[in-house]
Amino acid sequence: MTITDKWLEDEVRGGFYVPSLMKRCWASKLVMLKDLNDLCEKLGVHWFLDGGNQLGAVRDGGFIPWDDDVDICMFREDFERFRTHFGEMPPGNIFLPSVQHNNTSLTKIFANVTSVKKAMEPDNMERYYGFPFPSSVDIIVVDPLLRDAENEQLRKDLASTVQTALNALIEREDREKKADSLDLSDALSFSGDKMLTEPESEEDYQHLMDELQSMFDERFGGAPPTKEQLFDLFEDICARGLAGFDVDNRFSEEKSACYAWYCPKKTVYPPMYNEDVSRTTLLPYEMTALPVPVGYDRYLTQSYGDYMTPHRVKSFHSYPGYRSFEAKVIAVFGEKWFYHYTFSPADLERPPREQQDPREVPVGLLSVLTRLHSLIADTLEAGNISMLLSCLEECQKAAQQLGEYLENNSADDMAETVSKLEAYCEAAYNGAAALLGMEDGEG
Repeated sequence: MTITDKWLEDEVRGGFYVPSLMKRCWASKLVMLKDLNDLCEKLGVHWFLDGGNQLGAVRDGGFIPWDDDVDICMFREDFERFRTHFGEMPPGNIFLPSVQHNNTSLTKIFANVTSVKKAMEPDNMERYYGFPFPSSVDIIVVDPLLRDAENEQLRKDLASTVQTALNALIEREDREKKADSLDLSDALSFSGDKMLTEPESEEDYQHLMDELQSMFDERFGGAPPTKEQLFDLFEDICARGLAGFDVDNRFSEEKSACYAWYCPKKTVYPPMYNEDVSRTTLLPYEMTALPVPVGYDRYLTQSYGDYMTPHRVKSFHSYPGYRSFEAKVIAVFGEKWFYHYTFSPADLERPPREQQDPREVPVGLLSVLTRLHSLIADTLEAGNISMLLSCLEECQKAAQQLGEYLENNSADDMAETVSKLEAYCEAAYNGAAALLGMEDGEG
């Protein structure tokens, strides 16, 4: 992986201004991903990009311009193996090993790999391409859902109740530190939906803890501390389902990021299907290539709908994520803060457009077709008909765009080439029709 000085420069992507500092933030995360991937390859650990990063790999070939975090997924068994061997990562990576060890806030419910805290030391500035703040990669642990829908809902309700108690306890401790009156109604969360339970007084809180003690036959308030017990309990529900309860605890082929799936707010993660995520394919990502599930189409469609059409939406966190660090540094250095950039009217003047290399568009479309053919081979082996249909449709689009470009922009006679591309489109159409017949049980 080679990150050039040119790549680190300010850039406008899709009409969105990306400053050099954000590019360096991206670079720091790509370095951590390389370190992580090297260890995962050594251990045989399965992982893949999630969320906006998966979408960026499929649609944009890299980071979405208005996104600055990196989320990856690991199955539970892979995560445990990675956690055991994390010490083999290069020095300078701090690992938050699982949810129960982060005992400050449920806004940090994922494990993550974090760069060193002393980010401005020369060695770290060099390693992370001049990014002067801590950086991280979130690891989202994926667990199977229960086969029985009613028991899975019970599991979700129990986990959500534990999260409600955790939120209340954390808020309670914060209030006590500030010597304010107890008010537990502002629990931390992902969204503005109402919580299942909102303990608004000390009496309500104690009643909730009594309910949990009865449900799980667990005594709270001794050793270890209550907060640690609750984190352990929540992790156990995610990892082991309803083990210990007299119910059907068999797992299904569906999986999910249970830490978020069981959030007592609206669900932010759709289910994943084993046939989609058990295998990955590499897609270009900036100057490298990173793994995404072979069945990304279903997951991205569930998450974003028409995911190939860009939409700027509000993130779960502030953008940029390093804003608070930057504000502190600017307060100290003022105008000497060399990363700080302001626009002037002259900056907004559009420079003369450089002559586009006429080969750029056709080479890019051929690259898309090559990637699609590789993905078709993987999905054929997996027997994923839905994914195959999507790939064939994208092949038709790319071939049609290539033919139209050659007809309109080439000085040579492209009739024979365009004719072959038309035949290719027809073959893709016939292949899709045959697959639809298989889906309908016609052959």
